[in-house]
Amino acid sequence: MSERWGSKAVATYLGIKPSTWRALVAQGRAPKPDGVDEGFGRNYWLKTTIVTWNAERPGHGGRPPKQKD
Repeated sequence: MSERWGSKAVATYLGIKPSTWRALVAQGRAPKPDGVDEGFGRNYWLKTTIVTWNAERPGHGGRPPKQKD
C-alpha cells in the first residue's frame, strides 16, 4: 500500500505552503482526498496520487520537487 500523506506532507513535497495546498483542494484544483484518517478525521492522499497528479498538471507537470540540502 502506498504511503499516506496529509496536507503538510503534500505541501512539503510540492514545495508550497500547507495553506496553498488547502486552497487548491477547496477550489477543486487538486485531487480529491483518497480517504479520511479515522483517528483524527483529517484528509489524506496516497503518495502515488500526488506524484501522478503533479506530473500531469498543466504548467507544473514533471517539475521535480525542491530538494532540501
